[in-house]
Amino acid sequence: MKTNAADGVNAPLGFWMQIPGQLELQTTDTLRSGQFYAVEVVHRCYRINEPDHFLQDQVSAFFAYLDKSGQLRHFNRPRAQAAASTPLLDLLKIPGTKLLRFQEASAINLDQLRTGGVQPESPEEQQSVELMQMVVQAFSGQQTEDAGVEHSLESLRLEHGLEYLDPPDLKH
Repeated sequence: MKTNAADGVNAPLGFWMQIPGQLELQTTDTLRSGQFYAVEVVHRCYRINEPDHFLQDQVSAFFAYLDKSGQLRHFNRPRAQAAASTPLLDLLKIPGTKLLRFQEASAINLDQLRTGGVQPESPEEQQSVELMQMVVQAFSGQQTEDAGVEHSLESLRLEHGLEYLDPPDLKH
């Protein structure tokens, strides 16, 4: 689901994560360590030093593995040499967040990615599948060790006093 600047949403330059339709990921608000997630964040983007000058919405999307310490482990681009790590709490702290969505990959999805059973329909999907396969290959061996910690997005928000979703714009 890629939108464009004409719709007021800007996809990051370079790589855009596009999940193939064959993978039926389940949207969830409870994250479990040892699982894989497609993550999408939409937040308001403002001109630097002019917080009242809204530019457009920024979309960040990636596929990640959640470890037991609350780190989302992922690769930032195809052919990346090393995995990046983003603390789950940092996602909740992004100012101006309008949407924060986590979609959990099932065991069937992971098997499809491991065995090459996903047939991408576009070059963008092909890059996304390669990136997802990199994440699955890199972190599948840690699933048993990392399993057992649950994170409720609502509980984290309340516990840390975070408002991770901005209220809708008020029309005057």
